[in-house]
Amino acid sequence: MGGRAMRPLKLILSAFGPYAEECIIDFSALGERGLYLICGDTGSGKTTIFDAITFALYGEASGSNRTSQMFRSKYAALDMPTFVELTFSYRDKIYTVRRNPSFLRLKKNKTGTTLQSADAEIYENDQCLASKDGEVTAYITRLLGLNRDQFTQITMIAQGDFLKLLVAKTSEREDILRNIFATAPYLALQKHLKNDLDAVRKTYEQAHSRMLEQLRLFSCPTEDPLAALCANALAAGDIADFTVFEEAFQHFNQTDEQTLSGLNEKLAVLKARSAVLNQKLGQAADYNKLKNETARACANYQSLLAQEPALKEAAAQAAAENEETALNEQLAAFKQTLPQYEHLNSLETEKAYFGKELTATESKQKECEKRLLILHKRQEEAEKQSLATKDAAAEKAALQARADNLTQEKQALQELARLLDNYFALHQNYKKDQETYRAADQKMAQAEMTYNCLERAFLDAQAGILAKGLKDNLPCPVCGSLHHPHPATLSTETPSEDAVNKAKASYKKSESERTCAREKVIAAKEKLDVLFKQITEQAEIHLNVIDTKEIRPLLAQKGNALNEKLAALQTQLAAAEEMAQIFTKLNTETIPKLKKELAQSEEEFAQLNAAVIRLSTEVKHRQSTLAELKATLPYAKMSEMQNKIKHLQSELQNLQKAKQIALDNWQNFSRKLSAALSSKETLEKQLAEKIPPSEDLDAQSTALNQNIAAAEKEKEQIMLRLNSNQSVLANFKHYSRECETIGSKMTMLKSLADTAGGTLSGKDGIKLETYIQMSYFDDIINQANLRLMQMTGGKYELKRRSESDKKIYGLELDIIDHYCTDSANRLRDVKSLSGGESFQAALALALGLADVVQHHSGGIKLDSMFIDEGFGSLDENALNQAIATLSKLSNGGSKLIGIISHVAELKEQIPRQIIVSKSPDGTSHVKTEI
Repeated sequence: MGGRAMRPLKLILSAFGPYAEECIIDFSALGERGLYLICGDTGSGKTTIFDAITFALYGEASGSNRTSQMFRSKYAALDMPTFVELTFSYRDKIYTVRRNPSFLRLKKNKTGTTLQSADAEIYENDQCLASKDGEVTAYITRLLGLNRDQFTQITMIAQGDFLKLLVAKTSEREDILRNIFATAPYLALQKHLKNDLDAVRKTYEQAHSRMLEQLRLFSCPTEDPLAALCANALAAGDIADFTVFEEAFQHFNQTDEQTLSGLNEKLAVLKARSAVLNQKLGQAADYNKLKNETARACANYQSLLAQEPALKEAAAQAAAENEETALNEQLAAFKQTLPQYEHLNSLETEKAYFGKELTATESKQKECEKRLLILHKRQEEAEKQSLATKDAAAEKAALQARADNLTQEKQALQELARLLDNYFALHQNYKKDQETYRAADQKMAQAEMTYNCLERAFLDAQAGILAKGLKDNLPCPVCGSLHHPHPATLSTETPSEDAVNKAKASYKKSESERTCAREKVIAAKEKLDVLFKQITEQAEIHLNVIDTKEIRPLLAQKGNALNEKLAALQTQLAAAEEMAQIFTKLNTETIPKLKKELAQSEEEFAQLNAAVIRLSTEVKHRQSTLAELKATLPYAKMSEMQNKIKHLQSELQNLQKAKQIALDNWQNFSRKLSAALSSKETLEKQLAEKIPPSEDLDAQSTALNQNIAAAEKEKEQIMLRLNSNQSVLANFKHYSRECETIGSKMTMLKSLADTAGGTLSGKDGIKLETYIQMSYFDDIINQANLRLMQMTGGKYELKRRSESDKKIYGLELDIIDHYCTDSANRLRDVKSLSGGESFQAALALALGLADVVQHHSGGIKLDSMFIDEGFGSLDENALNQAIATLSKLSNGGSKLIGIISHVAELKEQIPRQIIVSKSPDGTSHVKTEI
């Protein structure tokens, strides 16, 4: 089996979709051509078969609404793997591809789930050609020369899909054909040309806007005709002739250049006149300056003459020395008293020192006295506390003895509780051992009975064994008789000797187990008896009872009482321990320490009292000496005397400084007066030699400067306007050349974009992509009509509409009714067909599409096709014609076509069937009928 075309041979599905278990479909059993039916209830999983084929090849389902994550069967057990395995023939070779999606599977140790990654493999015979999910898909695409979309378009005709193609509008049919024949690059070219045109148009508009902006920027008087020309162009938003504005701008700038040249000549003349006038103004300024200086010199000389008498008198007074001599004598007398003041300060310092020492010593004396009182009080308290705690040690020993007795009694009760727990635990084990013994006894009795029965049956059967070997006229080995009228019969259920031996061994074993169990029960009973004796003895001693039922409550009751007593004793012990420690500490540490501190403090107090008496004597002695010394001095403190000396010294210095200043002032005044007289006489002589200036020079200068400023301002305005307008003219020329260049490109692009986009004026509204698709569509219609004419008995023929009142057209579809006698209604819209007729036309169109796609895929030939539903809308005659057309297609072209349908009539017409059934639990199963 094989061939040049691609043909599925066998499909295995495992836990895939509704197929919960492994399912095998043998396509090779259906033959190499003809029709077969895939039937079953709605939702049973008919289309899933084609999904599985597509998934095996390309890792995706045939429909866009199904993803590979949906393939894991929700009915499958966790240990059932999900995979699809497809065996197919192609170009005389047999290939097997196996692929699984990602899914959750049971871990190998069966403790949970783990994610199984998607994987795939493809083999030719036993040689692996590719592995991994993506690599296998790429290999299949290269091998078949088809991608997933092309494969499903050729091999799977679904009613909904090809009905869409039949009744679609041009825009919808464009999308369908674009996906099938990959005409998207032509659409991209259309969009690219339109986008380029839009971009160039935008660039042109921007350059044109910049040109208009230059009109706004060009500066000229409002009364100039050029201003009106610019205003009109700006109001219209367009410039009709670029040259008109370039020439007008050029002429206006030339006029400004001529005006600027005239202003420069005028300014040269005015500035020359200004230079001559400025020279005269400088001479007048020099005369006025000299005149003002002469007047100031005269005034200065007269002012100095008025000051002469007062300064001369002050200098005479400063020459006298009486006041300075008196100050010097007083200053010398005060300086002689300074050593006495130093002695005074020394006495003050000593008095202060001894006074400070006296205060500190008195303070220490008071503190020491307070400490002595505290220590005496603490000693009394310690001796009282010692007397109160002297019996604490004896009390502690008595309490400890009582606590030890209670502890021993508690331990005895705890031991009794432990023995009681052990007893009950052993008693439970003893009961279990008794049960084990009873079971072993029953088992031994049963084994003994079985062995006795088998042995008895075996011995009884020995007569039958001997009788089996008896023959007439031959002596019996037991009795020697030659005749055997009533030989014993051998039962069919006679046990063998081996069975008897095994039963005996089983009996002996169970007997041994019974003996062991019995011995274990006896040993347990002995232990229980010993333990019971210990418990009753201890209970009688400590609880005064021997009944084991009363022991447990009494143990708890007496244990609680003991715990309460022990807790109370522990509190008393702690208190006694604390009192004993206090007594010990008082007599070994606290009281001896207090006695030592008292002795030290009493000695310290006596020393401080002697120091207070000595320091008081020193302070009183220095106070009397200070009083006697202060009575002989003019001031009470040395600082007052020093301040007085400093004041006299400052007063003496000021007097000497004022004397010197008065003498210096007179000398300086004398020099100034002489210099002022000399300056006055010199300036008066210079002024007499000068000629007075004309009085109207300032007015002439003001008028001339105003003329120069006006001319300079006019020149600056024209220069600014000229520079700006020259820049505007240069920009206008640049943008006008740019607009001309862009405009040429825009014209060329508009022609291309309109042609490709079907918007060219005066031409048919057919886009470039639509034109390409029209070629493919015509091929599809030609192939479709071969089937449609046969299915309709020559009545109907498809025709692409060549004209339309719509703006965009080219892929509209009409139907020709060859049976219609009315020529006006013979050609009509394909949407006017009935449901059954629409199915026939759509089926023919889909078959034609498959032929064309197959042809344009490099002549790839696929010998299998699936047609999904749609036959339910056909009447009996149309159904027979459709089946006949498909039969001819499959038988004549060696093609095997699978029809997916639940129409009952097809089951009678198509004997080869794949029957998909659905169980009540939701899982699906497949059965093939040939």
